[in-house]
Amino acid sequence: MSVTTDSHADNRIKTLGSSLQADWQLGDNNFLITGYEFSQDRLTANTEADFAMSMKMTGMPRPMLDQSYVTDRYVKGKETTNAIFAAMETTLPHDFSLNYGVRYTWVSSELSKATSFRNGYKTTPAGTTVFNNTAVNDSGTPGSENNSRPVFNLGVIWKGLDNTSLRAQWAQGFRVPNLQEKFLINSMGGGTVYGNPNLKPEKSNNFEIGARYSTDLMDIDAALFYNLSDDYISTEIVGDADSGISRYVNADKAKTFGSELSLNLRATGNLNPYFSLS
Repeated sequence: MSVTTDSHADNRIKTLGSSLQADWQLGDNNFLITGYEFSQDRLTANTEADFAMSMKMTGMPRPMLDQSYVTDRYVKGKETTNAIFAAMETTLPHDFSLNYGVRYTWVSSELSKATSFRNGYKTTPAGTTVFNNTAVNDSGTPGSENNSRPVFNLGVIWKGLDNTSLRAQWAQGFRVPNLQEKFLINSMGGGTVYGNPNLKPEKSNNFEIGARYSTDLMDIDAALFYNLSDDYISTEIVGDADSGISRYVNADKAKTFGSELSLNLRATGNLNPYFSLS
């Protein structure tokens, strides 16, 4: 038995974005940044999957099975994001400063077209050839969805030591599943991954404590982080473990924790070696 597969893809994403920002000095101790952001990603994807299989038995005049077909897929969609934000920095006594803010994000996702067409032939042991020229449902399911959510952040910095700053901060995260995760079917890469139109956006709370030492010769930064995510987007196997088929799902929770260390040296005006570890 011989099996041949060959795939070709021409996937294009066009991104358009703009932002507006205004900075405000409110008295001697408060600095406010406000803004609006817009971005839109437009996706067009053309893929062609060629498949051929032939099964022969010794002594038989013709193959037991001989088939060949080409599947053409076309999808079109877009994702539009609008966001407004405000971030305040307040100087406090005793070398403390406070950073806090809010961001509200609206995301509109739409897969407007998903078509697949397969044509080819299949020859049986009896020598009968059956031609196949039909639409198939393996590129995805058109659909649309709107999501929005505010996220907040709060942090404090202390600069009471020479060249040194200590920080502690908390920030929320919000990520809407993209078109691939919600609506598309991806057969590239040796397996098939199905989108899930019922996916919920990821939400997270992120904590960090850190220290930074900075001089004319070097910068050293160390941090510990701890992230808690709800409705974490992952994949699960569908059916048999060897099926090669999976789909996107919301895991219940995910915890991520660890540390980061970075070192930057200003050796000369033209040489700046650096090191990072996480």
